[in-house]
Amino acid sequence: MPILGYKTDNFPAFYSRKSGVQIDTRVDSPEEIAQHFNIHRSLGLASSLLVANPVPKTNEIDRGTVSVFIEKALVEAKENHVYGKNLTPFLLSEIYRLSNGNSLKTNMALALSNIKLGAQIALALSLSKQCSANTNHG
Repeated sequence: MPILGYKTDNFPAFYSRKSGVQIDTRVDSPEEIAQHFNIHRSLGLASSLLVANPVPKTNEIDRGTVSVFIEKALVEAKENHVYGKNLTPFLLSEIYRLSNGNSLKTNMALALSNIKLGAQIALALSLSKQCSANTNHG
């Protein structure tokens, strides 16, 4: 599955803009993403494209800071024998507590950013199909 980095060359971590893992393909606009999608489909490929969209800069939690929160939450989970389906909610709750609520603000900002980018990509795809239809019929 191809991975596109939206305005980034580094795969974003959940709370931070960079994970330290490089991305081969950077795109800087929804139109570029639409072009990659259209080329992907024109080659007969049915797999997905993964668009890695970093959390907005203003809502980022430093990678080192969030790593400390995650480690502390994992220790708490182990000490409290939290496993399985209860682990993720426990970890999120602990990270929320340790970050004084900033992790939730970061999650919400990332979700809104993803929604906005998704809508922009959908519009770009729609416009590219209209242009293609007009070119083929024009």
